[in-house]
This record gives sequence, structure tokens and C-alpha cells, in this order.
Amino acid sequence: MEWPASSPDLNPIENLVTNTTTFADLRQMLVEEWDAIPHQCVTRLVTSMRRRCQAVVAVYDLLPKSIVTTEK
Repeated sequence: MEWPASSPDLNPIENLVTNTTTFADLRQMLVEEWDAIPHQCVTRLVTSMRRRCQAVVAVYDLLPKSIVTTEK
């Protein structure tokens, strides 16, 4: 079986780009979708950023140093 990501039938991005004739069309679709995001949703995501970053740091601090080292 072929890898599904390389099949245009199974890749929604491929279908979107294929059905979009120009860059201007794609840009317009993106702007419309961006404008459709409720302001409250964006505000909630922005205000939760500190908590989410702290959660990542807390997990990082709990990991053994041998796992999180960047040396190779």
C-alpha cells in the first residue's frame, strides 16, 4: 500500500490547492477563515500561553537529564 500522505485523494491540502486556481483565491479563503475565528477564542489562547509554557517547563524539569540533553 502506498503511503496515504502521497495520495492526492487522501490529502485534503492537495485537494484544496488543486481546486484553487490562483494565489489570490487561496489568500482570500485564508483571510475569510481567519476572520471567522471568534475573538474570544483568540483571547483565550493568548491568555493561556503562560500556563501552557509553565506546564511544558514543569514536564521538562521532571525528565531525566540524559533524555533532554542536546549534546550528541
